[in-house]
Amino acid sequence: MRKYYLIFILLVPFCLIAQTDWEDIEPVEFLKELRVFEELIPEGESYSFYTSYLIYNDFTDVMPIQSQSGYLVSKNGIEFNISQMGYFVIQNEDYNVSIDSTNRQLIIQFSDPAFSYRKTLEDYSKITEATEEIKKRVANNKTYYSLILKPGHSFHSMEYAFTKDNLISEVIIYGNRPYSSEDKNNGNSMNRSKVIIRFTDFKIGKSVSLKEFVSLEELIHFDNDRIEPLGKYEKYEILDLRE
Repeated sequence: MRKYYLIFILLVPFCLIAQTDWEDIEPVEFLKELRVFEELIPEGESYSFYTSYLIYNDFTDVMPIQSQSGYLVSKNGIEFNISQMGYFVIQNEDYNVSIDSTNRQLIIQFSDPAFSYRKTLEDYSKITEATEEIKKRVANNKTYYSLILKPGHSFHSMEYAFTKDNLISEVIIYGNRPYSSEDKNNGNSMNRSKVIIRFTDFKIGKSVSLKEFVSLEELIHFDNDRIEPLGKYEKYEILDLRE
């Protein structure tokens, strides 16, 4: 599921500990901010950005246990190249292929509509239904939103940072348990993982470089039910998860 982590984050935001400069807001204010962000990317337009991940076993830790970088490039809002969390994902209108270079595997699935789905106000409203409170603060030319989830959800909370241009620059996710299941303090309910995800170099339209964009046709040849890996992937194991 790690390869969907970025898409999930873009769809479902949440945050942490209340601070003295946080102010309570109505859900509609937060939903409007999300709508503005999505509308910055017109339908059918190419866009790209870089990501960096810092993963902490506990939110109080100073040093992360993992750090990774990645990127997303979308061609015409339909085809995708995504590099993150050890996977390289390619998607077109028909198929989604994850390349696991460590295990030399190609994981084949049908295209995931969430990659290019345009959300509605009803979709956004479902986010706020899962929250106990939503707060906002403005600092350093950025607007921050804190959403604390109701008990029973996978995450405790999340903090979103928007730039003055309405772009998402950072998301901080707080879990309900340590990142590592081997943590000896796992029984302590206050031990919560923290994942910091930063988004940089956001580009839209003609400014997006597609010179190194990889199309699915360069990777795999589909012939009805027969799948033939091409080039350097011809000896990779095929895991066909289409149903």
